[in-house]
Amino acid sequence: MLDPVPPEFTGSACGRILKRRTTYVQVEMGVPQANLPPRRYRIDYIRKRDLYLEDAAFQAAAVEGNHPLLLDYVEPSLAIYINSVHAMPHRLLEELTDLTDKHFNGFRSFWKYANTLGAEAMLRCGHGLLLEGPASLVWKASDILRTHAVRHGVWDQRQPLSDERRAAHEAAHAAFLREGAVDPKLFALLLGRYYVIGDGFRFREADA
Repeated sequence: MLDPVPPEFTGSACGRILKRRTTYVQVEMGVPQANLPPRRYRIDYIRKRDLYLEDAAFQAAAVEGNHPLLLDYVEPSLAIYINSVHAMPHRLLEELTDLTDKHFNGFRSFWKYANTLGAEAMLRCGHGLLLEGPASLVWKASDILRTHAVRHGVWDQRQPLSDERRAAHEAAHAAFLREGAVDPKLFALLLGRYYVIGDGFRFREADA
């Protein structure tokens, strides 16, 4: 459920986070080129899933239904288990870190999805869980491992997956990029590098 989005939340306005609460955020928005006084909004969350906010200024604001932050909620979670060592784990981890940064437009880190016991340790010992995350990320990480000749398998919760399953996951990811999150229907409220993920948002002007 998403209220009509005020024009300031279409990427052209800058602003500041004034107040953070468990159920809403209050912001002050301005469009410098319009030479108008700033306006304050209270934004109520509808079934909040996640958030990262600070009392800080931001350069752009938007509400998006196909932002990479939503991938954790709309794609199946897959895992990579490795079965061989790598002589230069630092180089491989740099590539996986760069991949994750690009895949999520800088909003997620590889280390969010890496084995908490240490991805480098896994590559040195040559067996175990390397990472677990959204399908579109995991399949791309699998391609990098193949270029480095690291034996591995991509698993869901029950079994190793075939290339046919990969094709289905890639088709679903392409549909998400075109049409946004459908099941569940989710949105990301973006305030610069800060965000809230939820089923929707309600906007109303707030008193100064």
